[in-house]
Amino acid sequence: MSRSIEAAHRSAQHGRWTFVTNHGRVLSLITKQPRITTREIAARIGITERAVQKIVAALEADGYIMRQKEGRGSLYEIHPDLPMRHPLERDHPVSDLLIAVGCKLICGDKCPRSRQADPQQDGSRS
Repeated sequence: MSRSIEAAHRSAQHGRWTFVTNHGRVLSLITKQPRITTREIAARIGITERAVQKIVAALEADGYIMRQKEGRGSLYEIHPDLPMRHPLERDHPVSDLLIAVGCKLICGDKCPRSRQADPQQDGSRS
């Protein structure tokens, strides 16, 4: 058996797992698209709309996001300065996770200075 087939077999035996939870995925999508709908989030992540609604409610209850109604939709605001929840990561702001998954943060005083994106940059790396 080749190594890639063996690796695939081992992966199938242990189930599918990922490094980022659905809560992290929802938060990153909201960060990238503040007017995204729960239906769009559900379709992108591959979970039910009800699951997205529960995650959004939890993120809102814990202060990670704030939701403002705009007509039939919502406008989300994130709070990237808050610490991650698990005791092992609590000394890191959630902005660290968001940056790691490709979010560009322009958050003024809401995130640590070292984490802020420069609005003058076009996002290209040297």
